[in-house]
Amino acid sequence: MKTMDIELINDIIEMDAKMRSNVPKIKRFDYPSIFKQNKAFTGIAGPKGAGKTVMLRQKLLETENALYISLDSIEIDDLYSIVNYFSDERGIKTFLFDEIHYYRKWERDLKKIYDYLNVNVYFTSSVSLKIYKSSYDLGRRVRIKKLYPFSLREYLFFKENVKKEKLNIKDIFSKKKIKDILKYDYLYPPYITGGLYPMQLEDNEDQDKFMNIIKSIIERDIPRAYNYSLEDVFNIKEVLKFITTSPVEGVSYSSISRNVGITKYTVMKYIKALEDSFILSVIEPKGTNIKKEPKILIFPPFRETFAKNNNFLTGSVREDFFILSMKIAGYNDVYYLKGIRGRKTPDYYIPSENMVLEIGGKSKSFTQFKFITKNIKKVILTYPGTLKEGTAPLISVGFL
Repeated sequence: MKTMDIELINDIIEMDAKMRSNVPKIKRFDYPSIFKQNKAFTGIAGPKGAGKTVMLRQKLLETENALYISLDSIEIDDLYSIVNYFSDERGIKTFLFDEIHYYRKWERDLKKIYDYLNVNVYFTSSVSLKIYKSSYDLGRRVRIKKLYPFSLREYLFFKENVKKEKLNIKDIFSKKKIKDILKYDYLYPPYITGGLYPMQLEDNEDQDKFMNIIKSIIERDIPRAYNYSLEDVFNIKEVLKFITTSPVEGVSYSSISRNVGITKYTVMKYIKALEDSFILSVIEPKGTNIKKEPKILIFPPFRETFAKNNNFLTGSVREDFFILSMKIAGYNDVYYLKGIRGRKTPDYYIPSENMVLEIGGKSKSFTQFKFITKNIKKVILTYPGTLKEGTAPLISVGFL
């Protein structure tokens, strides 16, 4: 091997050794499902701070002949050759790649590794990787698992060592089960202000960490994954600033376009990049005679990071919590309802459950359900929680 190659190999070995010390023992709930395959080519996509690196380190410790490589820390020109060397010369059979989107040829080399080398590969990314649109036909070779932040149920386990059984969404109509959940209402404020991120378990003193996460995503991850320019980075910051400092109902592709001074098409591109980077949630509408612009919500605690003390914050954050909780629970068919102008409608509709939901405070009324047919299940989710007829605590969706 060339001198430069030997230096690189030594750097990789040194990094691997460092990642084997002080590894947390408690595993996230998703750990078994992510690492269950024998012949494995698995990607873990999720936001920064969700515990992806910790998962790789835990896998590293419990796997013989495994190697960890951080691709945002070490510059590699040919990943296939590195894997081939460590497999042939060092007997490594499981490779753990962190932040793979920093390696520009990751699709090509994963295909080569899969086709020609008898190894297992696990990799992480802070952006959603579109392997099914890849020209390298990775869809049948690689599976992508999304790792969201803690659900409220998982947060309770890590924070207080209390493990609750999952709720079924129909359980939110059960007074007995909901009464048991209501006692955890006190977890909502620390959860939505940052506790949902596993990294908070190690360090919750850094007040700027979530702003730094956003800065890293916009300035490093998104440009790397989408090949965006400095002008794009500036505009994305302006887009996010407008979204986070505006009431939810005032945010649309059109309003962003007008206020930031970019085309609607460009707005849609940026929103998609922010959604793929686990900052935004884009919820499509359902209804008649509606404009097909989505509702744009935000992963907690990023709204509060920008919009502290704004009077719209409380209601917006409730909706942010609801949508993130439904994503974590695997509900991909949550829509927001839009009715005829001037007619009140509930906030959200879940076709698979034949259910409409309104999100609000404990004094929220039932007027939004006036035009909803009788055969559809209806519920108001409130924070603070209440056991009034037709209502359930908002936190209950965090236990699905």
